[in-house]
Amino acid sequence: MAEFLLRSDALPASARRLSKAACAILGASIGDADLLHDLDLAVTEGCANVVCHAYGGRPGNLEVRLLLEEEGGFVEVEIADWGMGLDPEAPIRDPGPEAECGRGLFIMASLADEFDVRRVEGRTLVRMRKRVGEAAWKGSQ
Repeated sequence: MAEFLLRSDALPASARRLSKAACAILGASIGDADLLHDLDLAVTEGCANVVCHAYGGRPGNLEVRLLLEEEGGFVEVEIADWGMGLDPEAPIRDPGPEAECGRGLFIMASLADEFDVRRVEGRTLVRMRKRVGEAAWKGSQ
């Protein structure tokens, strides 16, 4: 098992660098390009959500935790902020093709095998877990 914790300010350029760094870490262990694309999209969407929605234009923090479990066959991504928070009970719906926003959580949930949103001790935690087959790990290729 490998665990990584990355932090930055919740600003557009910083969040993009953070999501790229997270994807580089994932890419060092995962050799499946389609899986990496899905994880990249999910991490980028999660970081963008924090920038756009968590702090209402005020400064704030963004944290990404990666858990890579080759033996258990999964990757877990958790994106955290200390902002206004999401309603963990709110349904996640497809916003439809005409919507101008509201796709981030829907995309993340659609790409995940497990997905949840929690509010814990003043933090919003968005967690996704993706199964990774044995052949997708770089060490097994």
